[in-house]
Amino acid sequence: MGRHVFLWVLLVSILAVIIGVLIPGQPREQPVNLPWQVDVMTDGSTRVFGLVLGKSTLQDAQQIFHEEAELSMFATDDGKQVVEGFFNTLTLSGLRAKMVVALDYSEQELAKIFSRGVRISTMGTGNRKVALSGEDKIAALQTPIADITYLPKIDLDAAIVEKRFGQPSEKIMEQGTDIEHWLYPEKGIDIALSDEQKDVLQYTLPSRFDSLVAPLKAQ
Repeated sequence: MGRHVFLWVLLVSILAVIIGVLIPGQPREQPVNLPWQVDVMTDGSTRVFGLVLGKSTLQDAQQIFHEEAELSMFATDDGKQVVEGFFNTLTLSGLRAKMVVALDYSEQELAKIFSRGVRISTMGTGNRKVALSGEDKIAALQTPIADITYLPKIDLDAAIVEKRFGQPSEKIMEQGTDIEHWLYPEKGIDIALSDEQKDVLQYTLPSRFDSLVAPLKAQ
């Protein structure tokens, strides 16, 4: 009886080895949420990093990135205000980066959020940083994302950008710097390349692209 059990176990083990050799392994999963993987949707919106601009919320981003964003409002002396979520330590398909998502609020909503701020501090640039009220922090989680700023850890160069994103529609040098902007209006992408400073990739809806680059073109 013991001999029969031993032979049966041996036969099963041999069959398992043969099956493992003959059956090919599972195909490797393709990397996702890479910065050049940008899809233009039929309604004109774009999807990048798994987020659809103008529709996906801050909470959606936190779930995809498995990281809680640092939420703040920033205000300038000329009246511009924005609420941003900052992701400090992202790793997407092996690429490390920081990311800032700007939330899609109207000017009236931003003014109310500013008035409810619990603490205001002045930064070195002169801009003001406002800590949101608890109520506004909760509401921010369900607010759509308007724009994304992606700050890669690695340095990019023109060859890499051209290979991954293709030729830009236009290149513009930023006055007084070595920063060259590669513009892709059909996908709402502005890539700022620099040897002296960190490279920056900005994503917005194609319909809002002119507003994004207007200060650059007006310099």
